[in-house]
This record gives sequence, C-alpha cells and structure tokens, in this order.
Amino acid sequence: MKEVPGTHNLRLAYITYEGTDGKRPVLHEEEFDLVVLSVGLRPSAQVKQMAGRLGVQVNEFGFAEGRAMLLHKPLEKGYL
Repeated sequence: MKEVPGTHNLRLAYITYEGTDGKRPVLHEEEFDLVVLSVGLRPSAQVKQMAGRLGVQVNEFGFAEGRAMLLHKPLEKGYL
C-alpha cells in the first residue's frame, strides 16, 4: 500500500491466482480514496450450534441469514 502523491489516495497491490490449475499468480493494482483495514471474522462452532438450537438459519459462512437479519427494520403492519 502506497500513498498517491497529490491525491492522498492509496494504491494497493495484491495477487490473485488464475489459470486452469489456479497456480498462476497475477499482480493487480487499484487506487482507493479510503481503505478500511479489518480483521476477518468467523463465527465459532459454538455459535453455529446455538443458532441451530434457536432456529436461526446461517449462511455458508456461519453468519445469521434471512429473517433474523431483518429485525433491525421498523415494525410495519403485517411484518410479523
């Protein structure tokens, strides 16, 4: 990651792997005006078990899915 002179944007370089065997490295560079660095999150096995006991559906990544994700919306007539 490097700052772009004049704009103060950030230029990020990263590698993806392509090709039929997925082993050919390809370098990419992109410029952004904002970059947020974050630690990746992964729900634990205990969270998945608790979701199962509570009847909360989870997606392939183990995060709540469907109606449970809509509870932040204001209640409307006929919603519940």
